[in-house]
Amino acid sequence: MTIQEIDIMKNMDISQIDTELMELTEIQIDESLPKQERILDFIKKIRNPYCFKCNGVIIKLEFSNEGMSFEDGMVQYLIHKMGSTSS
Repeated sequence: MTIQEIDIMKNMDISQIDTELMELTEIQIDESLPKQERILDFIKKIRNPYCFKCNGVIIKLEFSNEGMSFEDGMVQYLIHKMGSTSS
């Protein structure tokens, strides 16, 4: 897999996807493989590690060097949800 292919996968617009996305829950990981080989095997099976389905829901992963971490975002979301349900 080339850097150009990875960039194409990373920059896919999920609203424009007409091909079948892989279902994450159907991917089997061979735990007997060394870590590096498990990663490569997973990428080969999922076809696009940035865009796939999980229980039928389309997921698009994006990463940023700036802004809030996923963990901080989840904490803020949960605090907001808990605050809005307690009133």
